[in-house]
Amino acid sequence: MGPEGFFVVRRDRVHPEDTDPAEFGAVSGFLTITRSSSPGDIEDFYFILEQLRLAAQTGVSLGRNRLCRMSEERAAGPLTVEQLRGRMKKLERWGMILVGKTRQGSSITQTGEIFLKWLEATGQAGGRMGGR
Repeated sequence: MGPEGFFVVRRDRVHPEDTDPAEFGAVSGFLTITRSSSPGDIEDFYFILEQLRLAAQTGVSLGRNRLCRMSEERAAGPLTVEQLRGRMKKLERWGMILVGKTRQGSSITQTGEIFLKWLEATGQAGGRMGGR
């Protein structure tokens, strides 16, 4: 079991085909996260995880500054570097992303992939992202 009672499935780089949709309900912490977070925070988590998933698929490295610039185009509005840092710290604490050291970029974990798919499957994000 990971920090704060959340399950950590695996903490390394993964590809979407590695995740099992049947695991959506297996991570009980997802309900706790979504119930204790504002809809805006959920949109931010979704944005960060989705961008990291796309980066993993294309082999691109993403750090906070680049994610911050990318957020300027989203329907929910841009994120400041401070907001992004805070959201990413939470995602890292929950085992959903790995935050690299200086200039290494960040990556999504299998738990992050599963949470992202769970948000999409439950309609809590994705469709409200303005096409993102």
